[in-house]
Amino acid sequence: MNATIEPPAGDKAEDERLELKPFLLSAVLWLPLAFFLWFALRSVVVYPVIGLVGWVASVWLPDLVTSVGQDYHEMIYTVRTQLGNVAGLPGSTIDVDIQVNVLPYCYSIPVLVGLSIATPISWARTGVQLLIGLPILAVVQAFGVLGDVLKRIAFDLGPLVHSALIEAGYPAPAAEAARNAGEFGAAALVAHGVTPTLLATWYQFGYLILPPISAVVLWILFNRRFIEALRPLPRAA
Repeated sequence: MNATIEPPAGDKAEDERLELKPFLLSAVLWLPLAFFLWFALRSVVVYPVIGLVGWVASVWLPDLVTSVGQDYHEMIYTVRTQLGNVAGLPGSTIDVDIQVNVLPYCYSIPVLVGLSIATPISWARTGVQLLIGLPILAVVQAFGVLGDVLKRIAFDLGPLVHSALIEAGYPAPAAEAARNAGEFGAAALVAHGVTPTLLATWYQFGYLILPPISAVVLWILFNRRFIEALRPLPRAA
């Protein structure tokens, strides 16, 4: 009578676990390529993010942000600010153009692309993950860029108005007008519900925290089975 001896359940589960090293090697190959394409196609990468920020600004801050445009990977938006009744100026308002480099907010895109392609799943599942993940990342990135926009309105509006008036040939009233513009910008944000505390939290969270972790969190959520099946690297002797 032949008998088959089954290995203990723990040993069988251990045999079915996947090696971590092939995934790491694949990630090392795909991530640099993903970052290269991310930079080469930077105008395309930031386009949906700038579009989302422009739409939110037009709905939420139409009295402040009058237009939003794109120049390669930079967003250019125009802020209309009040200068007050300052003697020596032809008017009481001025439009100031501000630039924001959107690309640093978007580096989670190549991280998600590289990790997803390196994961040993079918190309169909990889495509589904990217189709779901990239729009989510665009919303997250737009959140961070909008925080940058608000931060510049709150803190940079005065100096920008000062420089613009000096370049336009109004050096004498520039200081007073810049002070009024800075106060107007801060007050306008508070009127829209953006307090200094909220602004500081928004900017730090959107710039320092979300970009590095958002792609990794999505990848983990998409590939929990694969991650649970990974066998850790052996310890060095």
